[in-house]
This record gives sequence, structure tokens and C-alpha cells, in this order.
Amino acid sequence: MNCKISVVICTYNRADLIKGAVETLSEQELDHKDYEIIVVDDGSTDNTQDTVCSIQTNANVRYFKRPHTSRSAARNFGIRQAGGKYILFVDDDILAPPNLLTQHIKYLEEGKKVVVRGPVVNTPYYDLSLNKKSGIEDFSMAFFCTCNASVERNVLIELGGFDESFVEYGWEDTELGLRLRNLGYKVKFNIEAVVYHYKPKSTDDLEEYVQKAKELGRTAVTFYAKHPNLRVSLATGINAVHMFWHAVTSNYLVKNMAEKILRNDKIINNKNLSYFLKGRIFNYYYYRSIRESLRGGTRG
Repeated sequence: MNCKISVVICTYNRADLIKGAVETLSEQELDHKDYEIIVVDDGSTDNTQDTVCSIQTNANVRYFKRPHTSRSAARNFGIRQAGGKYILFVDDDILAPPNLLTQHIKYLEEGKKVVVRGPVVNTPYYDLSLNKKSGIEDFSMAFFCTCNASVERNVLIELGGFDESFVEYGWEDTELGLRLRNLGYKVKFNIEAVVYHYKPKSTDDLEEYVQKAKELGRTAVTFYAKHPNLRVSLATGINAVHMFWHAVTSNYLVKNMAEKILRNDKIINNKNLSYFLKGRIFNYYYYRSIRESLRGGTRG
């Protein structure tokens, strides 16, 4: 192994965000010789390459560009390129405090067969100095979330990495987490291993939100087809109870009403109400997509 830990970041047409992620990861308290940053550009058509390659740092930043495929395939490429004993996956829109890598390594080295998770704090501030410390509200029960999760590289190779049949948004990291769990891996949640996930209010695109819901529904069916058990049924909502409940609480009429209210600028400033209304819209399209996929319906 060339270093202790490799950070794998996959990106696609997000030059405006990848810079902050790479720069903050380049300023870790961990010695530069002990880590590398692998940026896998999944076929971007913007200036991602120029942005990454122009960053001035003594850290080992390795940039790779490949044809556009999927997040699963891009991450698997990063795994193959990695020289670290451990791999940390983060998203391209995070900011990393200086202790992120030392906190991951600390927990990774304390035991065998562990996945280390840390808080993912959504924030509208693209500045580490403006962000709060993580708290109990940032604790997550997710087993493997690629916005902030680390594990041994060898086990990822053994498992064949991410399942590349997941070509759309969602569930590919959860599916890999299930296979890790089946091998006896346990999650260790380190509240000090925090990342800040940049979520500006001004870019809250409802159309994009709906598209993600549709894709997540289709990949949920893919996930359940591969692992038709109770755990996956409950996680995806592919069961009679969940399907009935959301048919009542997130039906066509509720969705239309939520969309109409959200168009009111005065209402949209109410964060809690906005979150509730978007939840109804998301669930409508998510469960409709599931039903269509189960029936062998068309995508869209």
C-alpha cells in the first residue's frame, strides 16, 4: 500500500463545487504522505478538469477522467486506482474539517471488520468557519452512506465493489452496505468525523427533486429484486403497508395541492412547511415509479 487512506470523490459537471471539496481535503492535519485524494470525473463537459488541476497543494491529488457511465462504475474505478489501506468515500459538494481523515483512521484502526461513518451536516454556508459543530441530530442509522463512509480497500475488492447494474440515482451504496453487513461488518459512528454537505437554498430545484424521486423508485425495485428480504422491503417501502399508506397521504390530489402551495413565495420561506410539502411530492413520484417498475412500465 502507498498510503494509509485514499479519499475517493466522484464528480460530474460540478466544477463550482469540487474545488472546495478538494481544497479542504488537501488541508488535513494528517501527514500528506499518509493519504491521497482521487477525483474520478465521470465524463464532465464543464471545466472540472481545469478546476481540479489548477488547485495548488502539496497533497497528493490524482485526477482521472472517464466516459460518463454511473456513480457505481465511477466509484469502482476509484477503488481500483486507490493505493490506500482504507478508502473514504465523500461527495463532491462537501467541505472537510482538518481532522476528518485522522478521525476516520482512528476508528478504522481500533477494530476489525468495521465501517466508519461520520455526521453529514447539511448547510447553506460554503465556508467551514460559518458552520456549527455536529450534534446528536446529525447521527445517522445508515449502514453505508458514500457522502462520508470508510472501510478497508481489500474488502471492497473482495466484494467486487459497487453493483454497476445501478445506473441511476440511489440505493447502490445501501446495497453494498448490505453485502458488507452479511460479511460480519459493523458500523462505528464517529461524531467527530464530520463533513459539511453544501445545500444552498437558491439551487433548490423542484424539477431535479422530482427526477431523483423517480430514479430512486426504479433503483429501489432493482435493490429489492436482488435482495428480496424483510430488511430491504422495509428500507425501500416495497411492501403492502407502506404502499397503501403513501397512496393515501401522497396521492395525486395531495401532490397537486403541495405543488400549488410551494409556488407561493411567502409559503416557501417557511422551512418546516416547505420540507413537509416536498416530502409529499417526493413520495408521490417515488411510489408511482415503484409501481410502474413493478408492472414493467416505462421510465420517465
